[in-house]
Amino acid sequence: MLADSIELDADGLGLWIIEDHTRGFAGLMGLAPVSPQASVSDEMTGGIEPTIAIAPEHEGTGLAFDALKAILAYARSFLELRRLVAAVDEPNRRSHRLLKRVGFEITGRACGPAHELVLYALSFDDAPDGA
Repeated sequence: MLADSIELDADGLGLWIIEDHTRGFAGLMGLAPVSPQASVSDEMTGGIEPTIAIAPEHEGTGLAFDALKAILAYARSFLELRRLVAAVDEPNRRSHRLLKRVGFEITGRACGPAHELVLYALSFDDAPDGA
């Protein structure tokens, strides 16, 4: 995963560390092309997907929301992307709430390796202010 992230740097994509200014490492965030294995629908194929992984001790602190807002601002302003996609396991309620909170909309469903996946997309033309 890290080696793949380094290769994506030339395109402005990859993984970045999330740090809490008082407790240090809090997780990872990033942007990457949807992998061939995750291209479960035409909606996902060729898309760019945000990733956020928060350490358990930092869950519920708002870091995931802040990280996603930073990713969206970077994708829209610096990379000049027009759209992002995401696939979330059906039981992952926190991720569903987070994506909806910043303007992602459900575009479909697909079979995943462990659970049904809910597919999302965010068009920056339709994104709420601040997303």
